[in-house]
Amino acid sequence: MRPITFLSLTAALLSAANLPTDKPAPPAEISQLDECIQQRFLDRTSFGMSRIAAPRPSHAFRVFEPENLVEQRIVDRLRRKGFAVAVFLVGRLALADPAASTPRAGLQGPAFVTSPGAQLPDKAALLWEGRRALASIGEREGLDIKKGDWTIAIRPLRASSQACIGCHSFGGTPPKIGEALGVAMYVYRGR
Repeated sequence: MRPITFLSLTAALLSAANLPTDKPAPPAEISQLDECIQQRFLDRTSFGMSRIAAPRPSHAFRVFEPENLVEQRIVDRLRRKGFAVAVFLVGRLALADPAASTPRAGLQGPAFVTSPGAQLPDKAALLWEGRRALASIGEREGLDIKKGDWTIAIRPLRASSQACIGCHSFGGTPPKIGEALGVAMYVYRGR
């Protein structure tokens, strides 16, 4: 019989509480894609999902369109490696009514990066995970969780200037610079 250690007891308690435990780091391309999307959120020419993918009448869904060579190379590597990837956003408004369970109450997306039309995790479950992450993200750089055979890399979208705060000050206490205004959720799986 193996002795119970502090680490094994902590891991068992976290697992039993259904809390995220340390997961392997996401593929480098997911982190690089996040860097590109973080840069897009510094631009104020569009808002929300429009910064990632504009709707197209010819498609039944949104598709991430690389804006430069760096983004194109990241998408190409994800495709070559066989990753299915989509991006969702959850903003602070999703926390205003936590009882609302419809995905339209704060979940934007998907924007397919690769594999357009892939069968993604349930939107209500994604909204719940996004709300939970947004409410607890604090100073963390993000978290990674598993939903079936999908991994969700959740990264904060933080207020970087007074302009961000101006647009996101609706009811309640205005956000502060550095505070998460939302989260980007990179939903991905390999072959």
